[in-house]
Amino acid sequence: MREELPDGYRELKQRGIQYPESIDLLGMIFKGLGVPEEAVIKGEVQSKSTWEEAELVKALAERMNYRSIILITSPAHTRRTYLTFKRILGEKESRLFVVPSPYSEFKPDTWWQSRRHAREVLLEYQKLLHYALKGLG
Repeated sequence: MREELPDGYRELKQRGIQYPESIDLLGMIFKGLGVPEEAVIKGEVQSKSTWEEAELVKALAERMNYRSIILITSPAHTRRTYLTFKRILGEKESRLFVVPSPYSEFKPDTWWQSRRHAREVLLEYQKLLHYALKGLG
């Protein structure tokens, strides 16, 4: 799935200046890890939220007839990712596995000692509260 492009992106493109998107950076990483380009599925639609991303993944899974999905995300984001995707995919649609990235520096027992990780956790709790209030969780 693709992220929303920043303001000024079209202007840069018109001037012939390339702005690497996350999808481009991930492609470089996959290539460096030896993943064949044909094994990578790139979405052309931009998603603005985990909810929209789950809807796009569901459409892809249905189109490709996938029965299992493994999602790798940041440790602080795993709970909401699971709740969101499970809600969108439904109970019987597919098997869902949400796994925290083993490369994250986030540590559950010391997250509050890092400003970045504390901000990430607080944001996730705000989003989980929003889900609960909307009846989505």
